Amino acid sequence: MTERVSLPLLCAGLLLLAGCGGSPAATTAPVSSPPAETVQAAPSPSPTPAATPTPTPTETAAAAETELPAETPADPGWTALDTGSSFGRASGTGGALVVYAVQADEDGLTVTLAPLPNEADVTAFQETEEALPAGTVDYWSDAGALVLKLENTVLSSGEIGGDDWLHDFLREGGLEYPMSTPMGAVPGSCPDFEKAAISSDGANTTISLIPLGSMTEYQVTPLGVDGLTVSFRLALQ
Repeated sequence: MTERVSLPLLCAGLLLLAGCGGSPAATTAPVSSPPAETVQAAPSPSPTPAATPTPTPTETAAAAETELPAETPADPGWTALDTGSSFGRASGTGGALVVYAVQADEDGLTVTLAPLPNEADVTAFQETEEALPAGTVDYWSDAGALVLKLENTVLSSGEIGGDDWLHDFLREGGLEYPMSTPMGAVPGSCPDFEKAAISSDGANTTISLIPLGSMTEYQVTPLGVDGLTVSFRLALQ
């Protein structure tokens, strides 16, 4: 005799089978998007200053050598023996002069001059900025002589001309007129030249000397004014 199953029990069994035999429904959890990564730009590198190369000792020495003068310049007062030169005041200016003294010594040839003893020439001597007469130096190769020419310069002064005050003024200055220098050989001697001679044509004076063969340069040096006289020296080397 077949047992009759109650309806509620049958429904419960069916529900139990349904839960065991099937796969449970998958529950999908919402997927959160990962937070976006904040990407920071890499900082731009600061420009690195170019390194200054350290000079080597050789380079430093070369630079120092370049800055030094190649050589000490020669004395500008010396002139080659075969080169002409001039000195003194401008040609045609100043009063007339007389050779007061000329002498050769170990330093060269020294010439001392004074104004002619009249008011015009004495005044011109006192007023001129350059008391030496206009002078030139030339080398005469055919004669082997160095020749000095002094413009408006004579060997004999003559007597004092003018008022009595001029006589007193010149004598107080230590100058005795009349004065004269004889033509011919210059007194004294110098180891740099053989001999020297002086002459005048009445308006200009010429002094010539013969340098030794080892001499290659000459120099004219003004020695300054002393009262009413002025002097210079010609030297050789």
